[in-house]
Amino acid sequence: MTLKRLAGEKNSIGARAAVAMVLGKRLGKGAQKSNWGAYPLKENQILYAANDAHAAICVERALSK
Repeated sequence: MTLKRLAGEKNSIGARAAVAMVLGKRLGKGAQKSNWGAYPLKENQILYAANDAHAAICVERALSK
């Protein structure tokens, strides 16, 4: 199964929607709209990015079953 098939007519689907549809979980927005160009990144930004990447791996694994 692919996300495109799950989404139906949509051309793309966001990470939050993919996590909700495939895993039945909620992906927080947290640091999504923070200043990602600032250096160094804040701890909450690093955790947000790590969680986002982990969620993408989990969605891919779930769809590969």
